[in-house]
This record gives sequence, structure tokens and C-alpha cells, in this order.
Amino acid sequence: MKASTLRGPSRALPTIALVCGILFSSQALNAQESAFSLNLAIDLSLSGAGLGALALPLLVPERVGVQTAPEALPVIDKPFLRPHHAGMDKFSSLMAYGLLLAPASILFFISPSWEDAGAYALMYGESFSLTWGIKDILKESIPRHRPYRYHDQLPAGEEEDYYHSFPSGHTSLAFMAASFLCASFIGEGIDYRISIPLSAGAYLAAGTVAALRVASGSHFPTDVMAGALLGSAVGWAIPLAHRRN
Repeated sequence: MKASTLRGPSRALPTIALVCGILFSSQALNAQESAFSLNLAIDLSLSGAGLGALALPLLVPERVGVQTAPEALPVIDKPFLRPHHAGMDKFSSLMAYGLLLAPASILFFISPSWEDAGAYALMYGESFSLTWGIKDILKESIPRHRPYRYHDQLPAGEEEDYYHSFPSGHTSLAFMAASFLCASFIGEGIDYRISIPLSAGAYLAAGTVAALRVASGSHFPTDVMAGALLGSAVGWAIPLAHRRN
């Protein structure tokens, strides 16, 4: 995900997702059917943190940084100085965007009320905004040139994004979605014959996104590892914070 795009109209997307979740769940504080419930103090804090994370990159000075010498790269990254592959780049984007829809499948297994659906909408909005905002803060604060720059490549549309390699935004969001889905299945006690295959499939898809980001020359292995860690942490933490006592 391009950090630079957050300075344009698409910056509104995660904000809209979070605000819609808040509005949709305005009557959700008394939800009874789901294993998760909203808490006014927790959700005000998380929603505020999400909106703050989205806004903070606007205040961080843009830094292009200097391209690290190949011999100074981490050992794990050195073999992956790949040229840009547009096809794998686009396919990884489609996979990541598609995986963002996966957590909605939980609503098919819990016979949700409007209140339950609203609670999930807000929880997912918080997860999405925090993941997007934190990865963008890191991209702006830690400029790192992408692998394809070592081949003197600058693909069209990448003029303001080639130094935003760390962490991988695609990977962050993909693992957030997979983790949120898995945490929801476990919290709701969904039959393991359903939850295990679907959770494994979501993580497999997220791992494929990460692999394609490296194979396409868009990221180093350490970029996708950091993205996977960020997305997984948020995807698990938000549902855990909403578990009923």
C-alpha cells in the first residue's frame, strides 16, 4: 500500500471505514448474542487512536533517505534485490484487497443481530485504521528504498513511493484480516471443522501476498516480516480487547 496515496483522496478510506463502524454500532453496546461486546471507554480510546494514527503521518516530515549499499543490507535481504515485476505486484494487490473482505464471513456463522454486526463493524474499523495508520507512520519515519531501485528502476506511478519499503502495507493488512478472522472464530467457538480450514486458508493467502511482494521486487523479506507482525498483533489484539468477561 502506498504511503503517498494517503495524502490524496484514498486517505479518506480507512477514516470512512472507522466512522461508518462507529455510526453502524451506535446501538451495539447491549449486544448479547456474540462472544464480543463493545465497551464505551475501550472503543473511544481505540477509535481515537485509530484516527490519530491516520492523521499523524501528515505531521511527519517526508524523508526520501539514502539508498542502503547492498553490502550493508541485512543478510536475509541480500538475495532478494529483485527487479520490479508488474504482474506479481498487481496480483498481490488484488489478493490483499480481497482478503480484507474475509472477516465478514464470521457473520454467516453466528446468526448475528444488527447489534452484533455493528459491534464487528466497529472492531474491524478499529483494526483497519490502526494497522493502516501505524504502517504509514513507519513508512514516513523510516525511509527505505525498495529492491527494484537497485536495478535503477522506477515504475510508473512509483515516483513518490519508491522509498516507502518498510514495512509492507499489503502484508500488514493481509495478516490483520487473517488474524481478525481467526480470533473471531476462536472467540465465537465456531466448529473447528469450519474454523481451522478457513483460518488456515486466510493465513495461506496472507503468506502468499507477502511472498509476492518480495518476488515482485517491491519489498525485502524484513519488510514483509514487519508487516506480518504488525498486522497479526492488531488483528488479534482488537477482538481480545472486546471479549466478554
